[in-house]
Amino acid sequence: MEFRFAALAVGVLVGLLAGQEALGFDPAALDQLMTSKADAAGADLRGADLRNADLSYAHIRGVDLRGADLRGAVLFGADLSNADLRNADLREAKLFGASLKDVKLSHARLEGTHLDGANLRGARVAALDPTKTTLTDTVLPDGRWLLQDWSVP
Repeated sequence: MEFRFAALAVGVLVGLLAGQEALGFDPAALDQLMTSKADAAGADLRGADLRNADLSYAHIRGVDLRGADLRGAVLFGADLSNADLRNADLREAKLFGASLKDVKLSHARLEGTHLDGANLRGARVAALDPTKTTLTDTVLPDGRWLLQDWSVP
C-alpha cells in the first residue's frame, strides 16, 4: 500500500512542479495519504492532479477534492463519505464498492465513471445517466437500489 501512495505523492508533486496550480491544495495532506492506513479524512486536496492514482480502500471521509482531476483513478472500496467533489473530473474513475454517502457531486464530470456497488445515499448530484456511467447494484441518492437490469424497486 505504501508504494501506491508514494506514487501518488510523486505524481502530484510532478504536476505542481510542472506549473499546475492546485487551487488551495495542501501538500501536507499527502503525508496523511502516505500512512499505512491511508487515512486522510478532511484533507484539503482542492485541484489536485490525481489522474490514475490508486486510492483503493483509502479512508478519505470529508476530503475536499473540489476541482480535482481524478480521471482514471482507482478508488475500490474507498470511503469518501461527506467528501466535496464539486467540479471534480471523475471520467473513467473506478469507484466499485465505494462509500459516497452525502458527497457533493454537483458539476462533477462523471462520463465513463464506474459506480457499480457504490453507496450514493444522500449524495448531491444533478443526475446519474446510466448510459454514461455504470451503476449496477448501486444505492442511489434517495436510498433505492439500482439493480443489474436498471430497474428501481
